[in-house]
Amino acid sequence: MHVYTPAPSDAKKVAEAKLVIINGLGLEGWLPRLVQSSGSKAVIVTATGGIAPLKIGSDTDPHAWQSVANARIYVANIRDALVAIDPAGATVYRAIRKPIWRNSMHSTARCVRPSRKSRKAAAR
Repeated sequence: MHVYTPAPSDAKKVAEAKLVIINGLGLEGWLPRLVQSSGSKAVIVTATGGIAPLKIGSDTDPHAWQSVANARIYVANIRDALVAIDPAGATVYRAIRKPIWRNSMHSTARCVRPSRKSRKAAAR
């Protein structure tokens, strides 16, 4: 993502898009040029709007989704963008967000939280 050379097929897809979601924070520096050169009329939404960027030293880390708090904001920003361009689908976008978030959080918690067995072993 940091270094990418768009293909002509990418320009065609962007030109036909109604919505382009970018990460922001410098992750895809090539994308604004692609959108402009494609002649796209798509709504452009930055998924990282309103997040607290992570830092690597004094530099901003563009991988802000690695923070659970930021991931929630990503989900909300993308949901809101979808609702804005497709109000008729708003109920669906709002409904599917909850199970996706809940499932991803349970998966994350299982990966991060030590198992009962390993907690007992550590306590010995």
